[in-house]
Amino acid sequence: MQVSLTTNLVDFLANIPALNLTAGVNLFDGLVPQEVTNAVMVVPAGGTAPHEYLDTESIIIDFWTVYNLTPAGYDMLKQIFELFHRKENYTLNNWYIYSSLVSGNIIDSDRTVEGAKLHKLSILFTCRPLADIS
Repeated sequence: MQVSLTTNLVDFLANIPALNLTAGVNLFDGLVPQEVTNAVMVVPAGGTAPHEYLDTESIIIDFWTVYNLTPAGYDMLKQIFELFHRKENYTLNNWYIYSSLVSGNIIDSDRTVEGAKLHKLSILFTCRPLADIS
């Protein structure tokens, strides 16, 4: 079974000491548990069908933050923006990334019922699973 791109991105982000993110604590593959704040969520947002002739996929991943302090969540997404925007030809655990491109600005989305601030950043990954590369 193929490991998802979001799982690989969580592993990648958790291994960057400057971000201070730990999978399952303040970094989640999917939605964050309701009681957690000051966290990042990596959520698949769709993409396009695989290329007709090339063995690549275009996958959009949303990076969400839920932080008690608005600047902290925005700043975290700014760091993620700088990590991935216009990055090309790199490998994650199970994926080869041809390019990653931020597809818009950081969006100031909403607040949770508890008052924590939500921000979102969408990134388009052109990639393919390493298992498909011969």
